Amino acid sequence: MDILERPLHRHALYKRKLSEQCNPLECNVCSSSIHGSTSIFCCERCNGYLHRSCATGIPSQIQHHPLHAHGLTYFQRNSNSNSQCRACGKRCAVDLYSCELCKVHIHLDSLQLPQTIKSDHHIDELTLPESIVEDDSGEYYCNICERRRDPELWAHYCEQCQLIAHVCSMCSVSVGENPELEDLDEEIEGVQKEEDQMKANLEELMTKLEALKTRRAAVAYE
Repeated sequence: MDILERPLHRHALYKRKLSEQCNPLECNVCSSSIHGSTSIFCCERCNGYLHRSCATGIPSQIQHHPLHAHGLTYFQRNSNSNSQCRACGKRCAVDLYSCELCKVHIHLDSLQLPQTIKSDHHIDELTLPESIVEDDSGEYYCNICERRRDPELWAHYCEQCQLIAHVCSMCSVSVGENPELEDLDEEIEGVQKEEDQMKANLEELMTKLEALKTRRAAVAYE
């Protein structure tokens, strides 16, 4: 059995052979159909399926995703280091997809969240819907961690109980925490801040250098 350890997916992926008689499946990465007699990769913990090409590489374009109406383009690095992920609300600086029309940014691993999950914190299955109808009170909280929640961000939802939860808190419960990824994210953020500071210092030095050159030219012509 072929097992793929994909750095941008939390769990091991297992290679499977899809038969022609099988119903079409949906790829968790690009959201396109998987059909015909072909090799695929599946995640037994997320109950998800991936094209071989999507499992072994990163698609440059995602044309269809159930939670976003427009096409998304992959960027290894975001020029705007202060951008926020529309799914989890965290800083979205590396390994992300962006929508040119909406100016929305989404982490690659957020796009691979399963559409339905089971959680130890709730008896019913939770979905990841495109939208949730909420009141206009202006007070929105996660029913799991009881902290404030941005209604513009993705959320897990139980329609029967009207439970709404942060994607990040439910994700940690349902798909398993990954301390190594969290540590790497913190390290990336720290390096990004250092780079931003170095750029600011470089701009200041360039301005000072140009001023000195201008002054020198003026003195030379006196």
